[in-house]
Parts: sequence; C-alpha cells; structure tokens
Amino acid sequence: MNCFILMGQSNMAGRGKLGDVPEIVNPNCYMWRHGAWQPMKEPLHQDSASAGIGLGASFADWLQKRSGAPIGLIPCAEGGTSLDDWQPGGEVYARTVAAARAALEFGDCKGILWHQGEKDCRTPEQVDAYEDKLLYLFNSLFVELSTGRMHVVVGELGSFLLKQPEMRCVRELNQLLRLLPKAHPFIETVSAEFLGSDDGAHFNAGSLREYGLRYAEGWLRCAKRMGT
Repeated sequence: MNCFILMGQSNMAGRGKLGDVPEIVNPNCYMWRHGAWQPMKEPLHQDSASAGIGLGASFADWLQKRSGAPIGLIPCAEGGTSLDDWQPGGEVYARTVAAARAALEFGDCKGILWHQGEKDCRTPEQVDAYEDKLLYLFNSLFVELSTGRMHVVVGELGSFLLKQPEMRCVRELNQLLRLLPKAHPFIETVSAEFLGSDDGAHFNAGSLREYGLRYAEGWLRCAKRMGT
C-alpha cells in the first residue's frame, strides 16, 4: 500500500460540510484509525466535532485510479495548530510519529500532504521563520520514520483569508510557499487560486474536492522531478 501522511491545521483536517458533495467510495483507499487500516470514509480526521470533507479523499481516489495501487491515508492534522506546535519535541509531532510508525508497518510512505499557515501569517517575523521551521519538521520526520527524503506537497492559503484583518501576511507566506520547490526539489507547492470558502476561514467542500486533485497532480510532478 502506498501511504501518505496528512499534516497541518484545520484546512487539511477538512471543514467542508458533509453532504455538500457526493461521497467518494473507493474500495482500494484506506484510512488509519484506532490502530488499524479501515475503508476510507469522511471525515478522515477526528480532531474536532466540525471535521468534515477534506482534500485527502479526492487526492487518494484520483491517485489510486491512476496508479492502480491501494492508497492509505494517515490523518494527523489538528485544527488551530501553529508551526511551533508541530516542531519535534511537542505533543502533535509525537502523536504523528507514533501513528505513522504503526501504520507504516503495513505499507510504504510515499509522501506528506501539508496545509498550514493560518496561524503563522500574522506577523512578518512568523513568515521569516517559516521556511526553516518547516524544513526542520520534515527532515526530522524523515529520520524518525527511516523513510529517506519523501515527496512533500504543500498548499497555498486561500485568498479569502485576506479579508481577515489579523492575517495580514497571507500574500507574503504564499509567496514563500511558491518558492520552496526551487530551493528544495522534494517539495511541490500547489495553488489555491479560485478556491472558495463559506465561512471566510475554511475551504468549502467543493473547493476541497478540487484541492485534493491539485495535490495529487502536485505529487506526480514532484515524483517526476525526483525521478521516482
């Protein structure tokens, strides 16, 4: 099974409304829950009572149909978390490592899907520190999980966040994310252009379906660039 770790905050966990889009049913896609692989069913995450549609299901379904191999998702995102919360030594990082180690006894880790930044786009200082902290997180995970350097797909923040006065550095953080692949070829960035929100903070269900496809295409671009 080809496995992917889902990490970040609420827009990775998914806050799209259940029932707003058709359910994705693919018997060759799985999710890690309660210490076992189970058939994929949304919500993938259980970090909040508001967890719903995310980008993981459409990512897995599209990639599975293209490759023919079973796909396993390891949901580890937690709403409201900052990049500092994800640093090695913290509880979120420890939970992620523990879940991934257990799940990967049954498959090969092919990548990380990351969406985070709403907590880290409030000051220029946060944006300036973002790249180093993100790379430290990823490199630490590669060592802890003994995977070698995996493909990582990161997504831009939604433009709807520009209306949130406290998130005054959305453009700057998105620009940083766009430049990551040039310096770090194992990372691919995908655009959030034209994706919408119903509440001004989270991608809506239809946009998350589309975002999952963009993540899948981004992963393929990264794999091609890295020759794997």
